Amino acid sequence: VLARTLRPELVVLDIVLKPESGYAVEACRDLKGLPEAPLVVLFGDEFEGTPEDPEEAARTHYALSGADGCVDSSRPDALEKLVEAIARVLAGVRIRFEA
Repeated sequence: VLARTLRPELVVLDIVLKPESGYAVEACRDLKGLPEAPLVVLFGDEFEGTPEDPEEAARTHYALSGADGCVDSSRPDALEKLVEAIARVLAGVRIRFEA
């Protein structure tokens, strides 16, 4: 992982993989192995068309990922929410899932 070499202060991961692949959760868990780098996950419509409710699917994947923050990139205020999430995570606050 490039993040191990660069040692970032924060990682923002935009998930564009379908949830059933499992790669998104695996990538998040790998990045959470960097204790000094909080992780904020962006997701959008990846969960549309899943067998379960899209919001519930997103909530489940967020919980499994171990991410410190989560932002729905399909919201009209996504940029504002991302800036807010970054500030809160850097301040040491773990953000609950908010759809």
